[in-house]
Amino acid sequence: MWALSMAVIIGSCSGRMSKDEYSQWIQDYDNGLHVKAIQGDFVYDVQYVPGEWKNFQTASYSGNETDSTDGLQYYTLTIGNNAEGTDLIDFGISSLEEKQRKLYYFSYLFQDDVSLVDGDELLPCVLYHFEKDASMRKSRTFVLGFERTAVVSEEVKLNINSPWLGTAPVSIHISKRNIPHLAL
Repeated sequence: MWALSMAVIIGSCSGRMSKDEYSQWIQDYDNGLHVKAIQGDFVYDVQYVPGEWKNFQTASYSGNETDSTDGLQYYTLTIGNNAEGTDLIDFGISSLEEKQRKLYYFSYLFQDDVSLVDGDELLPCVLYHFEKDASMRKSRTFVLGFERTAVVSEEVKLNINSPWLGTAPVSIHISKRNIPHLAL
């Protein structure tokens, strides 16, 4: 484990890493691209997905390692709650009808309550996917896409203002400083 840690440190200093080192670095909470925040009854876990990492993940299935040209920046948001054993959709509801409204909201309407502050620009969520997981997990995951800005910011802020997640808006800061590159 110590040798792997040193390889990651050395690789991050040189700016180039192997695919495994890169993947570990991107997902490490200490590097700022993966952030966990707790506000009220909910736990928010946000992962910035750099284009190079996204390409690496999809290239492993298709064998094509070309650059992404879709012009979006991607984030994965996982929301759970602090109540032990309660699913996010079941949390705080009192009827089947209310559960159906909440499930519909997170499937389609939640996208409108999520935005990204990138530099001086407030960006709406333009790509949205709610993962309807059949497993017994108590959290729910969303894939979010926002337009890229002309100037690449070193820090962005994901804003969530949902009536189903409490009264206060949630702001989560994500640092995009010193992102390493894959050694190809």
